[in-house]
Amino acid sequence: MPGLEEEPASRPPHSWWDIVAVPLLAMAMAAVAAGGAALLYVFMQEIPLAELRETATRAFRSTYVVYGAQAVLYLAIVFSVWVVLALRGYRLLPTHFAATRARSLLAAVAIGAMLAILAVLLLSLLPEDTQRQLVEGSELLMPETVGEALMLLVIAALLAPLVEELYFRGIVLRVLEGRFSFAVAAAITAVFFTLMHGHLFNLPGLGGWVLTGVIFILGMVLAWSVRWSGSLRPAIAMHAAYNFTLLAPGMAAMLTGVQT
Repeated sequence: MPGLEEEPASRPPHSWWDIVAVPLLAMAMAAVAAGGAALLYVFMQEIPLAELRETATRAFRSTYVVYGAQAVLYLAIVFSVWVVLALRGYRLLPTHFAATRARSLLAAVAIGAMLAILAVLLLSLLPEDTQRQLVEGSELLMPETVGEALMLLVIAALLAPLVEELYFRGIVLRVLEGRFSFAVAAAITAVFFTLMHGHLFNLPGLGGWVLTGVIFILGMVLAWSVRWSGSLRPAIAMHAAYNFTLLAPGMAAMLTGVQT
């Protein structure tokens, strides 16, 4: 994609191996970090061996632990991309985050918010049973305290857009463009992006298919924003606005009577 590289190099910043290597490296680092944190907690709390299983079960049920683990994984992915680029003589910021005009970012935010509103309107046209299923599924993910709400907001509106765009549009799309036309590469990337969200698996039926279609369209629009701007910045802004717009009403309603 024009405008993404800092300067010409003997080899491209990403290869096919990166599609697998980056998430594997990130998961390995996240696992080491999680294991180290768990051992440190057990040591500091002096937890008896007989109580380790019960303690681990409680930890995995904690929303803070789940959100924290997700945040660690996201940060590990960013670090993995930085390592891969450094090994090839590239730098992360000039390669993927070329400067763009402020109005481009504002337009991306507006488009992301509008796409979220259109998605909500589309879902409101579904049968009542399907809408009830979607609401019940989303309620399982909603936080119950202010701390959990803030963590979810940081992850959904900051880390997730940054990391998902860096991986899907920064690596996968870029690698596929070397083999296919942009439209085909964008569509394949959007399919991967859609499947990663898992709506077809978590919400079988009409609701899952509609959400899958919405995410696919979002993935295509995000790909075109990268193509048009030559940077991941507008895509990240659009993705963040989309997620924030979807989360804001539910979180605002929840926070009015939440316990700290």
